[in-house]
Amino acid sequence: MILAWIRFGFTALFFGASVFFFLTAALGVNKRNSAFVLNRMHSAGIGDTLGLLFALCGVATATGLGWHLLKLLLLVAFMWITSPVSTHLLAETELFTTSHALETEDLVDPRDRLPDPASGRE
Repeated sequence: MILAWIRFGFTALFFGASVFFFLTAALGVNKRNSAFVLNRMHSAGIGDTLGLLFALCGVATATGLGWHLLKLLLLVAFMWITSPVSTHLLAETELFTTSHALETEDLVDPRDRLPDPASGRE
């Protein structure tokens, strides 16, 4: 009986952490500077991966070990691979389709990092 309550406590703790990270990501996306998508990508990318990790830990604690846990692990692995890729592609799309994106102080044009052959410096 006491072990069931301990398991319930850990499950609630994991789900609470998951909700915290999802809400923090949602607030971070909305609170950041709304001029560019680039400013909000970090909040969205980190929040959903941590929230998903803690949600999986909560489900694993609540249901125990089994084949369904392997399916959830594969789903989380797929999400961990696709989430950063989609975040990066959204950021690149914003960077190359917005004409004023390279005029800000936060962004540096990658062409500025190349060595200038006329100056003799690298």
